[in-house]
Amino acid sequence: MALPLDSSLNLATLTTALVSIALASLVWWRRVARLTLLRERIARIHALSEEILSLASAEQAADLLQSSLADIFPSCSTGLFLLDSSSGELQRASDSKSVPPGAAECLRSGKFHAAGDTIYFPAVAQQKAAGVLSLSGPQDWRPQADEAAALHHLANQTAIAIHLMGQRHLREQLARSEQLGATGVLVSTVATQLRTPLSRIISAAAREGLEPLAAEASAAMELLDRIVAISRPEQVRTQPFDLNQAIAQLAEFRARAWRLRALSVSLELVPGTLPVLAARGQLEQAVLSLLVAAEQSQEESPTRSIRIETSERNGNAVLAISFGAGSPIVNDASSGIAAARSLLETHAGTLEFHSAPQSTYFEVTLPLATSKVPDLPAGDPPESARSLTLLLAHPDLTALRPLISALGERGHRAIPADSAGLALDLASRMRFDALLASRSLADLDWPGLAAAGQKTGLPIALLCAHSELAPSGIPSLQLTPDEVELDRLLAQLAETA
Repeated sequence: MALPLDSSLNLATLTTALVSIALASLVWWRRVARLTLLRERIARIHALSEEILSLASAEQAADLLQSSLADIFPSCSTGLFLLDSSSGELQRASDSKSVPPGAAECLRSGKFHAAGDTIYFPAVAQQKAAGVLSLSGPQDWRPQADEAAALHHLANQTAIAIHLMGQRHLREQLARSEQLGATGVLVSTVATQLRTPLSRIISAAAREGLEPLAAEASAAMELLDRIVAISRPEQVRTQPFDLNQAIAQLAEFRARAWRLRALSVSLELVPGTLPVLAARGQLEQAVLSLLVAAEQSQEESPTRSIRIETSERNGNAVLAISFGAGSPIVNDASSGIAAARSLLETHAGTLEFHSAPQSTYFEVTLPLATSKVPDLPAGDPPESARSLTLLLAHPDLTALRPLISALGERGHRAIPADSAGLALDLASRMRFDALLASRSLADLDWPGLAAAGQKTGLPIALLCAHSELAPSGIPSLQLTPDEVELDRLLAQLAETA
């Protein structure tokens, strides 16, 4: 039998039930809304983790993270800090502002770290710390556990993306190097054919009193000599040379292009010589890339001016290329600047780019050579000392610098790779005379690498640290070898190559 509805008790019970149902529905709806928003955020973070793998530079990665995470977490700001392999310190990917202590602590511990309103996630690639991703929000803000896991995955994906960028850059640099080598051979061949008729034109013009024609032919001969000088094989050997002289010759080489572009270029070289130890051809390629970048940046600049100056500071030779304040570097020049930085770092040099309202310039620093610049250019190496192209595989590319320098002094070419996968990929696409590899590569153990190297027909030797002992019967070399040990291994490799 139904209870009468006019009972006050029944009305109170019914009202309580309805309110309870409404509150439960509201709680359930809000929980569903929060879970839906959480899933959407996690899905967008994972999508961002995939998108970031296709970028071409760390600056692009920093910009994408800032814009995308600000959209996912509207009240938060993002920071990306990358580990500089040469200095071992963190640097911001987007600007030169100071790095907060929390980022350094996160890198040191390799763990999630919270400090104030900022959360730091370590970025790891191939089991090596590569940087830190930070997210700053309102006071006491913290992401949910699933969001934190997704952000940690995003940080690792960012580190992997930047590692891949370095590999892509190395491949492009090697391809350009091969193209430059082929171009050098072609230029030398063409120069041989042109030199004789140009000499005849100069002689005939002098006999007939045609001074303007003789002057033009002489200028063409000098230009031809400078082009051939840059492409000569000996330009890849490491030896002392005068940086002032090299810069003056490059300035003369670009003088016509500057006149055509209506650029005002001033050249201020420190008095005397600036002896540096480097492969002159490679250094000229690096400086030429920076000059071209400066020229391109002035296309729309009202000042249209470039200043080139050298100086000596703290035992280093310094080259500064300054141009119109605030002029942007065009995209086409970015790869050239990256290649220039790699070439300079190979010679223990540095490249810094300063952009501010008052000044915009490149600054190149190279250690001064301890030995004097030779009076005469070095001749070709003896035929018995065959030039080798060696592939060096080691997880820390900075550790290879002494060996690369020693090989360059002997006229040999060394190409570094920081993983077994990259080394084998390069070996499959290019010709090398031998592979020198470390046992500490993370992606493939020594037996596997030795077997893979043998399949390519490539002689392989072991790169050892001072505390390592090489297995019996395997050619080996220490990372900082003495001259006798290095020459012995090079002779052994030359016989088998």
